[in-house]
Amino acid sequence: MIPDVRSLKVDTLEQREPTLFSIVRNEIALLPEFFSHYRNLGINQFIFYDDHSKDGTLEYLLGEENTSVLTSDTNFGEVVGLYNNGTEMRFVHWMKANLPKQFVPNGWVLVADADEFLVLPKEFPSLPECIQHLETRKISHMTAAMVELYPLTLSQRNSPVGNSEISQAIFFDQGPYHEYEDGRYEPAIKFERGIISRLLMQLNSQYPELVESILSEYGVGLNGPKSWKVPLINNGAGARHLHDHAIYEVPNLDVSGALLHYKFTSNLDEKIDWDLNSKGYYRSSVQYVLLREIINKFETTPLISSESRIYNDIDSLYEADVISRPIFRW
Repeated sequence: MIPDVRSLKVDTLEQREPTLFSIVRNEIALLPEFFSHYRNLGINQFIFYDDHSKDGTLEYLLGEENTSVLTSDTNFGEVVGLYNNGTEMRFVHWMKANLPKQFVPNGWVLVADADEFLVLPKEFPSLPECIQHLETRKISHMTAAMVELYPLTLSQRNSPVGNSEISQAIFFDQGPYHEYEDGRYEPAIKFERGIISRLLMQLNSQYPELVESILSEYGVGLNGPKSWKVPLINNGAGARHLHDHAIYEVPNLDVSGALLHYKFTSNLDEKIDWDLNSKGYYRSSVQYVLLREIINKFETTPLISSESRIYNDIDSLYEADVISRPIFRW
């Protein structure tokens, strides 16, 4: 099945310019900072899929320069095909795997959600310079650690400072988060680190019967979110996404960035409700069932622990063993 996706606005796309692709729904609060961040990185053309936003997101996107906007009547969580291993592919995953390649078949595309802000290795002032380096070394992609930024308490998600939704989320947890091994598409070892994994363990420790009931209903084990992605690929070099977190080749780790994940923002509760209704994620969005319980139980609990670090810049992530410094000479 090929979903029916239609264009609401199509701007000229230069294949030699890096392009950002993002799927959004009611993200007006984050979009100004999102655009500012990525334009400062050197991205000047964008493709957005808008999933029927009601908060002014669509109007905002239609007014942005060099921004193409797509939409569809297909439900976000609808099954539209199968992966090679026979598991169901939902519409949201089909989009990320196919739409960037359709619009930018010969160039570099960064796939990022509205709450994901890419940080480059400090040696690269801009994404085009990073891409030039990757092309020189015939590398078709860049991996990134998923770094969850969080405020002092979950209650602060509803208290943005000024116009910033992310200003209070300055903490992250010490690494390492995962460990790759030669010959594997995904990390061989996943350490249960990061604020969401930590809160899941706390929920399980204090409310074991509740957690057991949820896991039993959905038929899953207790696992935190994946702490890695391959957000940047070169379609022109034949790189293809297997899914959000892997491509159809063993990842090259010589150059790795980080995706700062600002999950705890003022529309989180609305997102949880929508995700649970759409059932667009793993096992009918069980992770959001658990996240809702975390918020209910720990909303005013201080999140700071011995694992907490303050994010200032990429050096903060190097020092916390979240990502490794480039392993080659410049």
